[in-house]
Amino acid sequence: MQTLFHKLAGSFWIRTSYDIISNLFVCSILIGISLILLSGNAPILIFIKNDLLATRETLLFVFSWPTAYLVAWSIVRLQFSQIVFDWQGRAVLVCGLSFLIMAIALYLSRVFFLSRTVFLIELIIGTMSLIVILSLRARLFKSVFGVSKDDSDIYLPKHSGVRYQSVDFEESLPQGLSGLVVDLKDKRFEEDAARLVGWREAGLEILGRRDLFEKIAGRVLLSEVTLQDLEKVTPPRAYMKIKRIADFLVVLTLAPVCLALAIIIGFAVRFETPGPIFFTQRRIGLHGKEFVMFKFRSMFSSDTESIESFALKRDSRVTKVGRLIRRFRLDEIPQLVNVLKGDMSLIGPRPEQQSIVDNYLRSIPFYGFRHILRPGISGWAQVSYPYAASEEETKEKLEYDFFYIKNINFWIDFIILIRTFVTVLSGRGAR
Repeated sequence: MQTLFHKLAGSFWIRTSYDIISNLFVCSILIGISLILLSGNAPILIFIKNDLLATRETLLFVFSWPTAYLVAWSIVRLQFSQIVFDWQGRAVLVCGLSFLIMAIALYLSRVFFLSRTVFLIELIIGTMSLIVILSLRARLFKSVFGVSKDDSDIYLPKHSGVRYQSVDFEESLPQGLSGLVVDLKDKRFEEDAARLVGWREAGLEILGRRDLFEKIAGRVLLSEVTLQDLEKVTPPRAYMKIKRIADFLVVLTLAPVCLALAIIIGFAVRFETPGPIFFTQRRIGLHGKEFVMFKFRSMFSSDTESIESFALKRDSRVTKVGRLIRRFRLDEIPQLVNVLKGDMSLIGPRPEQQSIVDNYLRSIPFYGFRHILRPGISGWAQVSYPYAASEEETKEKLEYDFFYIKNINFWIDFIILIRTFVTVLSGRGAR
């Protein structure tokens, strides 16, 4: 039964039917919302009969949003035929630009039904629909990567849109493969490079295990990192300067809202339990230098909070107010002061305590490399991996930090901002 499903999932016509039906469904929703917003209290059928077909402006307004959605869907599908770790962020950006361009076109066409409310409703529904449909598509029609039967027991990244199939490289490969996971150091391929070229010409993507982890998981395998790899990684100076200026401007922009929140949280913390409003702790930052990090106090005593240890699930030391502000990361607001001082950035590897850093420097290879950047309030590891409370979990989380350091640019910072926003609203992963 499972083999039959995989064969059906690999059918071109099944995939095409899914694309047509799902997109027609989303377009009908977008059209329906436009009709509801235009018709007001009038019956929709009467509005369609008397008003929709009467003017060019109403037709433009109703059909512009599904057009923007279909353009975004086409771009995302054409650009990302394979699973990549950041496809959701790219979908959000492409959809946002498509709808924004359509809104500008409607404005220039003097379509007076346009408003910010209409634009936001259509944008949100269109973007969420695009992500849901592409997520379901990835689950139903997985990318199949062939793995040598000799390497069938190696650890490979898990992904809802990827399936691995054991194959024999010495025989003809089965149909329906998206790519191959190979050991590029294997002497067989060094002596027979034509085989790799032939697979590439056949449309197969050839990936080493390390490349596969970076492509679909957004992490660098710590077990395969060498000193030579680290020597090649240098954060771009120009971008780091721009990032520092952007941090400063963003904090100043958010200052009025954050100050109001800080006053409310400060009163709540002080009213619930005696003790200071703020909690300070020494952390390790850029180039291994120590600095004082600020947070709102979330435990009964600042003395217990300052103990150098990991937070526990349902920690009894956490107050009711503390649990709430931790859930939505509001206890981190005072760290904006650290950003202004230059101790931290809005985005970067999370700073740790001195004793924890000393321990990991001894037990985890290249751990200190994460101090090549300013630590951040949020980071790629924070939005990609749950809370790490052990050495093994820290090693895995460090792989995400290394990936960020290796690939730091505006785009990955944008992805982190989106994921941070979702994490804050959902309250996931808090302790």
